Amino acid sequence: MGLQRLNRLLKNSICAVVAAPIDRDRWNLAKAIAAKNGGDVDTIYSQLLYVMTKGGNADFQPGNPQVGFIDLSFLDPKHDYRSGNVHLHYEDGLVHLDSFNPFSNFPIGALGHLIVDLGMGNINSSVPMN
Repeated sequence: MGLQRLNRLLKNSICAVVAAPIDRDRWNLAKAIAAKNGGDVDTIYSQLLYVMTKGGNADFQPGNPQVGFIDLSFLDPKHDYRSGNVHLHYEDGLVHLDSFNPFSNFPIGALGHLIVDLGMGNINSSVPMN
């Protein structure tokens, strides 16, 4: 078995392992958004476009002109564009689902976010952990 073939096989295996948690995060995020904005879960799921995994969170683009945009008006700019565990990164426009919202149930939410989302999520930030 050649080195290139082994590399291709390893890359495909890793992609298959990581694809399931990304899809799970996509469904969970679609359900969380639908619960907040009253939208259809299947429609929201189809509009969430996977971009990358960073800090243990699978980040998604919330739509585009081809598939439509998701209503995220429920996110609170006073709380870093969060509502529940849904978090929009206003710098890059990506949205993800946190394990803990640092603004809820203080100090538990803040400690949980620090330990789980920031600490554990950055141990191997390429694998979704929600």
